[in-house]
Amino acid sequence: GLVLVGRAAVADASLGGIALGAVETSFRSDSAGVALEHLRLDRGTAWVIAAGQLHPGGEVALHARAMAADVAEVVESPAAGGASGRADFAGWVRGSLRRPELTGTVMVREGRFGGLHFDVARTGVTLRQDGLRLDRAALRAGRAHLRAAVAMSWRQSARLEMDVEVERMPADTLAKAASLSLPVSGLIDGSARIEGPLARLSATGTVALREAEIGGQPVDHASASFQWD
Repeated sequence: GLVLVGRAAVADASLGGIALGAVETSFRSDSAGVALEHLRLDRGTAWVIAAGQLHPGGEVALHARAMAADVAEVVESPAAGGASGRADFAGWVRGSLRRPELTGTVMVREGRFGGLHFDVARTGVTLRQDGLRLDRAALRAGRAHLRAAVAMSWRQSARLEMDVEVERMPADTLAKAASLSLPVSGLIDGSARIEGPLARLSATGTVALREAEIGGQPVDHASASFQWD
């Protein structure tokens, strides 16, 4: 049968108005489909490489890696102040071209989400057309740690399920991230379950504050359970 082998390179590529930078690829096409032997995108200090197979029926299996991607360009953050950092990704794109599924691991270094600055964050990610899941998400900011599991579905209406734990998180950091005007310092340990439609979220959990000062008043220790809906 007919076999087509090729190479291509574009200096300043763009797709849908998005600048991709320099793109180079090599491929082989025959009756079994298209073998993407090498695809590389370079944009500033960031780069993406991918290789894999596209089958005639539309099935795809691509392994991909991305390094030093600018989070501010990739994520539209709902948090005030946006998001920043440099992200690395390693994983797969599988499924069909009409319903692809991305799975892998993301690591962000020296990042910021709203008022929360952190040293490193890592999570497993699964992204489909109908939802997003973050597994074993972990964030470190100095001596503080945050762990979370997140599932978001948008089949009919957007719905969120999230379990989160924090340890030694500075109270003023969380206060800034939550846009609270009350002056507070100290360390927070706690856990929470947040779930429901995005328009009607509810939360339950426990929180403990120690070595604290609230509104200028010292507090050795305070703990509480909460429910919000």
